[in-house]
Order: sequence, then C-alpha cells, then structure tokens
Amino acid sequence: MTDDPTQDYVFLAPDICETPAGEVMWPFVRLDDTQDLDWWGGEPVAPGKPVDFSADPEYANDVETFELFRVAVVQSFPLLRPAVARVLRPFMPSSAQLIPSYIKTGRGRYEWDEDWVYLHLWDMIDVVDRERSEETMLDGEPFGTFDSIRLSRDALNDLRPDERSIIRLSAEDEDLLIFHRTVGDALLAQGIAGALVVPLAFYAPAMTFLRDHRSEIDRINGAL
Repeated sequence: MTDDPTQDYVFLAPDICETPAGEVMWPFVRLDDTQDLDWWGGEPVAPGKPVDFSADPEYANDVETFELFRVAVVQSFPLLRPAVARVLRPFMPSSAQLIPSYIKTGRGRYEWDEDWVYLHLWDMIDVVDRERSEETMLDGEPFGTFDSIRLSRDALNDLRPDERSIIRLSAEDEDLLIFHRTVGDALLAQGIAGALVVPLAFYAPAMTFLRDHRSEIDRINGAL
C-alpha cells in the first residue's frame, strides 16, 4: 500500500465521450427495478427474476452498438457482460453478488438485451479520511457527500486482504464502489466499452472530473 492509499484505488464512470460528429457513443442506462429491491439494506438482495434496467429512450435501438457495449455504470455500480464479470470473480469480497439482469434497449415491448449481470455489494464500509477529504457544504453545513475523497490508511489496514480489492465505500450519504488499481487493470485488459476507469484522486461531483482530467483519463483508458 502506498503512503496515500487513495492512489491505489479507482472507480468506474459512464463514458460520455462523443464521436467526431458529436453523437454520444454509448447509451445512458438507468435502473428501473420494478421489483422494488432494497439496495441499501446492508444485506443480500434476492431478485425473483433478472433485474431490469433501461437505456435512454431517446437513444436509437442500435443493435450493433449494444453488441459492442460491455459495461454500463449505474450510480457507480457496474452492469457487466458475463465475460467481463468473470474477470472480477477472483477479486470479489464475500458481500458481492453478480445478479442476472437485462437492459430494455428501445420503446418496443420486446426490445431488450438479456446478456448482463449487475455487481452489487451489500456490505458498506467506511474508509474515508475525513481530515483530508473535502465535504460538500450547503449553507455552511456538511451536506453528507464529498467534493473530494481521500482514504484512511489505518481503516484499510483493518480490513482483511479479500475485503480491499472491491469496496462499497459508504460514508454519510456517499455511496460509491471503488476498485483496487489491479482490478481496474484487469478490467481494462478485457475492454470495457461504455465505461471509464478513473483514479479515485480525481473524484468530484457531477462528473466534473471528466472536464478537469479528460486527457489523463483518456490516457489511462486509451483514447479512441
């Protein structure tokens, strides 16, 4: 572990990069969750059927695009093609679940892509160093989220080795899945079209980290 463990971690973000013609390359995906599952309950979830997600209805149902699409990021949690998910298995902590899922790809009743799994961690772990992190302030009071996140070396040392590879980082109202950089490297080696690996040190609200660090992020992920 480095002197600042924040440098050892990354997170996943949606790739909102545009083509030279100005078209968004990958559809925005959201969780529909008609089963009304409790994703914040601190215990495993047990869907009775695949969990439902949907692509932006304004995005054309382009079959070729969905064939290339390998990772979608939904509120920092990844929706993965099974081949990509298999790469994560050796790194997954005991609280991790890979849940069969599908994405509704268009407006039609039968327009969906069923070949997905959702990575969920039900155990939330607080390893934030509050002295070095910057809390979001609203009217002079902490809002419960962070403008920047730094990790606590002592808190990470208290975790078992199998708990450090993928962490559901939870502090106040912040809810973020972070990955050790070795996991990020394994994902990049698979190809994760639709998502970006971003250093945790770049974290900022509302994806402003993309604006502030676009060239560095492209260098990590490989500019198209």
